[in-house]
Amino acid sequence: PDSSGGRPAPSAGRGRDPHVALVTSDMNPGAKLIIAVNDSAVSMAASTGQLSSFRTDGRKRQAAQMDGSIIENQALWKNGVLQVITGVANIASLKREFRPSKDGNMLELKETLDVNGRKVDKKLVFARE
Repeated sequence: PDSSGGRPAPSAGRGRDPHVALVTSDMNPGAKLIIAVNDSAVSMAASTGQLSSFRTDGRKRQAAQMDGSIIENQALWKNGVLQVITGVANIASLKREFRPSKDGNMLELKETLDVNGRKVDKKLVFARE
C-alpha cells in the first residue's frame, strides 16, 4: 500500500478530498492582493475574490466542520514576517509567509502546501501600487 493513506494528491481532480480544497482555498491569490494591518489583526482581499482575516497573536483557532473534522488557523509575526498556517489535522496544511521588503515596495509570499507528507513550495512576488 502507498503511504498516502488512499488520499488523493493535491493536484487530483475528481474525488479530491474536500479537506484539501478547504486548506488550499487561499492559494493563488491572483495578480493583486490588498492587505490591511493593525496591531492585532490582518485582513486580506485577493483579486480572485477570496477574503481572509486573522488575529496575529499566535494562538491556534479551531472551527468544526459538518463532517466532524477541525480546521485550524494560526497567524503570528516572526522577525517582521507574517506567518499564517491553515490546516486539517493529519490531512493537509498550508503555511504562508508574507515578507515585505525593507522599503515596503515589494511583498514576497512563500506558500508551502503539505498533503499527507508531500510538500509543494511556491513563491510569489507582489509590487506595491
